[in-house]
Amino acid sequence: MSIITAIVGFLLTGVLGNYLIQKWQLRNWLTQQKFSSIEKEYSEIKELAEEFSKISNERLFSMRAVLYSLKINDKQLHKTRKNEYRDSIKTWNQKYGYFSAKLPFLMSQLQTQYFDEQIHKQLVAASSLLDNAISNKSSTPTINAKIENILIEVNRACIKLTNEILQAAKRKHMSIHKETKLPYDSHSIEKYSIWQLIKALFIKDVNSFSVVRSPLEP
Repeated sequence: MSIITAIVGFLLTGVLGNYLIQKWQLRNWLTQQKFSSIEKEYSEIKELAEEFSKISNERLFSMRAVLYSLKINDKQLHKTRKNEYRDSIKTWNQKYGYFSAKLPFLMSQLQTQYFDEQIHKQLVAASSLLDNAISNKSSTPTINAKIENILIEVNRACIKLTNEILQAAKRKHMSIHKETKLPYDSHSIEKYSIWQLIKALFIKDVNSFSVVRSPLEP
């Protein structure tokens, strides 16, 4: 009888041990996948902020630079600034699709609309005025002031949008460490582990029972 008991105990221990090991391995794998997913999204949001800040600053600088070159009698400087301005437009147009696709995916439709209405369309309006001035090889103080006012507002909008994207990246990164308190109720019980459910059986006041759950837990 003792041999049979030992064999049964050994088999049960082996089966249970194997089950627990597999469950632990699966849990670790799911946790790692979730961590990798959050880190990937954080990197994408941060990259979007850096890329947008870089491209928008180049566009604004080149527009101001070519506008200034119209005020002075230096043909070589004007030619250089005009070429830089054309290059910045080309780069902006190439990145426009990237920004339009990434903003709703990583941020929200609100930021996408803000980018399109308060930044892109305003840059197009300023470029239209600037292109006319370049074609005429001169610009009036009134046109200069109008272009500069548009660029000031666009610069403010770019700073605002960049900060919002960076804040989103910060929140995403901090979410890895933000724990959630789960009460013992019908809405949360499915998220409890087997061990936590067993533990709840031995608690008198089950309504006061809760567990702290890491956001990385599957």
